[in-house]
Amino acid sequence: KSNADHSILFEAVNLIIVYGAEGSDPGLRSKAMTLLGRFIAVREPNIRYLGLEAMGRLARLEGAEAVRGHQKTVMLSLKDADLSMQRRALDLLFVLCDAEGAAEVVAA
Repeated sequence: KSNADHSILFEAVNLIIVYGAEGSDPGLRSKAMTLLGRFIAVREPNIRYLGLEAMGRLARLEGAEAVRGHQKTVMLSLKDADLSMQRRALDLLFVLCDAEGAAEVVAA
């Protein structure tokens, strides 16, 4: 996909996030999380960065459980050479960290 395609998808996800606070369709939020899961797994760093950022905002809306399935992919971003990517992944892991998953996050 081109950058233009990705930018349209990111804007759609951002729209879902903005309206999520006002009670958007849970099915749409679930599809947005699935799409963001694919974005954070691509090789293109800009797409991954934006995916991590949007996933963090969506996780604050949905709760940590919605992102838990993508935790391993997020943890891989901690090993990225780019410090901004590491920070974004760390921010997302902070949102995910609770009593159940704290040991796994700290071990990374």
